[in-house]
Amino acid sequence: MTTIQLMVVALVLVATMVAWLGLERRRLSMEGRDAAQLADLANDAVMVADIVRGTILYANRAACEMLGYGPGELSDRLMSELHPGELSGRSAERIAEVWERKGLVYSDLPLLTKDGERIDVEISANLGRFHGQQAVLIYARDIRERLAAERRIREYAAELETRNRELHDTQEQLVQTEKLASLGNLAAGICHEINNPVGSIVANADVSRRALEAVAGAVPADDARVARSMRILEDLNSTTETAAQRIARIAKSLKSFAHLDESERKRQDVHQGIEDALVLAQHTFGDRITIEKRFAELPEVEHQPAQLNQVYMNVLINAVEAISGTGTITITTERQGDEILIHFTDTGRGIPEAEIDRIFDPGFTTRGVGVGTGLGLPISYRIMQEHGGKIAVDSEPGKGTTVTLRLPV
Repeated sequence: MTTIQLMVVALVLVATMVAWLGLERRRLSMEGRDAAQLADLANDAVMVADIVRGTILYANRAACEMLGYGPGELSDRLMSELHPGELSGRSAERIAEVWERKGLVYSDLPLLTKDGERIDVEISANLGRFHGQQAVLIYARDIRERLAAERRIREYAAELETRNRELHDTQEQLVQTEKLASLGNLAAGICHEINNPVGSIVANADVSRRALEAVAGAVPADDARVARSMRILEDLNSTTETAAQRIARIAKSLKSFAHLDESERKRQDVHQGIEDALVLAQHTFGDRITIEKRFAELPEVEHQPAQLNQVYMNVLINAVEAISGTGTITITTERQGDEILIHFTDTGRGIPEAEIDRIFDPGFTTRGVGVGTGLGLPISYRIMQEHGGKIAVDSEPGKGTTVTLRLPV
């Protein structure tokens, strides 16, 4: 091949290289422009930051709009400037983590708009290259609506839980009310059946007493055997009268306690309900517990007697069961302004501080497994609320407990 031919080949090669380089440059330029155009079409904010200083090298249209900046205004700003002041130092920490892990997703660094508004975002950051240098590619998504939805869901869940608990409590109260109504019907029938024979016993005892008095005058005074028999008969008759009177009193208290025919509210002395509860609970404490009553002069209170009687009985039974062995239950009433206060104070074992806040929870009981239903105080709490009153418990382990009922006059 001649020298001229070699020169021609060389020129052709040079021209080809120049043309190829030009095409490649145009292709790269097109790729860069297309990448920016594609980023501007994204709905999420896209930013590129320098890996060393954290300087923003590029921000797409969505990033500028979300943060309130114009085109190009975010360039050369530090990423730390886009976070709240107290969190700005963590921006560099996150960039360092991206370098170590080659990527990171986090949402603990909110962004600040140009006007200082705080925006909760979820950020995905990855390593990349920008204009030949390593950089952090940042994708930020506004999650304020999602967080608000999650917050509403939590609020709805909490409200639903509260409603379910109230419904459960109401159901339990209805069950107890039905049981009380059934007990009342039974009590009314029993009282009716008891009153007839008790009336006969009382009348017979009175006749027997008078007959014994008449016979006693005709019996010879020196007949010791007859005199002894007369004393025995008199003692037996007296015991019969006392027993019959007690049965009549219990029947009367039971009927008064149930108040079947009094479903509406009425004005009544609260002391009467307390007295009825004490009569009916007498068998639970017998002689081992002393009842001290410190009753003040009180006006009558408008209430539903059967429901408040249930509260008195629940509180009284709890006080009795809290006392092991002998003890005292003091019932004190007083008036404070427009309220009547009824205190039941026992000398029982008391309630630990950790359990005080739970005693009104349905099913909770301090009596141990298999003893009680844990519904007495929750039902009492609800009844007091329905009467516009309150129930409070103050206790000290080893010293006793005071349950205070507050009723509006």
